[in-house]
Amino acid sequence: MFERGIVKGLSEIFEFLTEFNFVSVFVRLFLAGLFGGIIGLERGIKRRPAGLRTFSLVCVGAAMAMISNEYLFLTHNQIGDVSRMSSQVISGIGFLGAGTIILKGDNKTKGLTTAASLWATATIGICLGEGFYLGAFFGFILIMFITVLLYKIDEIVNIKSKVIELYVKLNGKESILFFMDYIERNEFEITSFQKDSVINGNNEFFMIFVEFNMKNKEISDNIINEIALIKGVEFVKEIK
Repeated sequence: MFERGIVKGLSEIFEFLTEFNFVSVFVRLFLAGLFGGIIGLERGIKRRPAGLRTFSLVCVGAAMAMISNEYLFLTHNQIGDVSRMSSQVISGIGFLGAGTIILKGDNKTKGLTTAASLWATATIGICLGEGFYLGAFFGFILIMFITVLLYKIDEIVNIKSKVIELYVKLNGKESILFFMDYIERNEFEITSFQKDSVINGNNEFFMIFVEFNMKNKEISDNIINEIALIKGVEFVKEIK
């Protein structure tokens, strides 16, 4: 009897929180700020463009949008598509997420995980704003799992990978032949190759972004040192 009473009490509390009332609104916004802040804290620790405050505001804002939508529907008898507000939130977050994506000087894109995390955090806010606590909770757990634990797995995969991507700056067309000859002699399989050039006075410089498969990942440092010694190579760097 006692256990049934506890289950019944919890069920009534949960049902009360899914209804539209002062307490449920407070709980929804509080959880949105909490969940968003925790996800943002993980990003902030890694010194990403968006951190604790940004993620918390995004999640709370999304929750407020959905609460306002529910308020209009219940209080003012608004008739229409109740999912319209959530769709606007999802599309609007795309612009904010795009602002966290940075194209680095070595042609490497950074910030995609932060942008995706912002978008996913907004959906948590939508769930909370609608009173869908279970969806928000499981979504929060999965996002934390992906950003924290899968990050470690991703690092291990990159370390074990036999693929290396390099940024190489060359002086003159002849240096390109020397560089390609080195690749062929070592029987590296090129999977991606991009070349740009710039003229500075009487000199022509070439910037090459090349990706190839190595026989052994452990020799990557040796490869970089050997390429640096090729005639005409002015700079070489591994893109990670």
